[in-house]
Amino acid sequence: MKTTSFQNSEETHKTYLSRSIFNQKEFNTLDSQSVKDPKNYIQELINSLPEFKQIAEGMFWSDERVPREKLIEAWTHKSFLNELGDTFFPSYERWEFLGDSVFGNYITERLFNKFEHKNEGHLSKLKSQLVSGDTMAELATAIDLDRLIILGKGEVNRESFRNRALLSDIFEATIGVISHFLPRQDVLNFLDRVVCHHESVKGTSFYNEETLLKKEVKGELQEITMKRFKILPDYQSKETSKGYEVNLFIDGKLYGHQFHQSKKMAQKLCAQEAIKQLTFK
Repeated sequence: MKTTSFQNSEETHKTYLSRSIFNQKEFNTLDSQSVKDPKNYIQELINSLPEFKQIAEGMFWSDERVPREKLIEAWTHKSFLNELGDTFFPSYERWEFLGDSVFGNYITERLFNKFEHKNEGHLSKLKSQLVSGDTMAELATAIDLDRLIILGKGEVNRESFRNRALLSDIFEATIGVISHFLPRQDVLNFLDRVVCHHESVKGTSFYNEETLLKKEVKGELQEITMKRFKILPDYQSKETSKGYEVNLFIDGKLYGHQFHQSKKMAQKLCAQEAIKQLTFK
């Protein structure tokens, strides 16, 4: 197995695979072989560009047990396939389904072993933060996975490689591919390396209880509303062209209104709004 340590480039110096694909003249010729066989074309492009190959190497790109074409599927958004005029190959979504379960089980096991004297409720609160879309987006960015997302031109122009919801999906899809082709221990070792790298980038423990519990605002709000109103918060979400619009109602009254690309983040922001109102009354 050949893997390299993860790298992390400064935001201002980042280059993105999606842009490199569409900058190639041969790819923009509709009758070209590259469009007829995009998966092979992307493989060759990654291999020819050291900045992307180095990132891919950290995700088993050169490990013969993990097919490169499957990693490409995990990194491909449906907007790219739609612009080619055909499906060609699956997008990341099936792999995301698998990776979601694998990552959840990994976090559950690590928390169970790290916090021997904590009860199920406490562990669940910690887990809800560690498997959140925001945390997975942070992990993806820490290992530069955002630079490998393969998008259509429209999404490239919208810079959707910064979309935290999409980043978390691609992270899960990558885990899905790796877990499907590698032994369990290799997958656990990979995830441990990702977490360690994230800790070095952030300068803090991934499993810091105080930090995680501060983020658990939705659970905190739920406890407040159950105690005071005997009901749960009501999050009403609507998808818009710019992301998600979320309204938070408690006992029929509006307590929060937020827009965000991530629905989960919009809900958290609404919960923070509500907590401020309820705790200062």
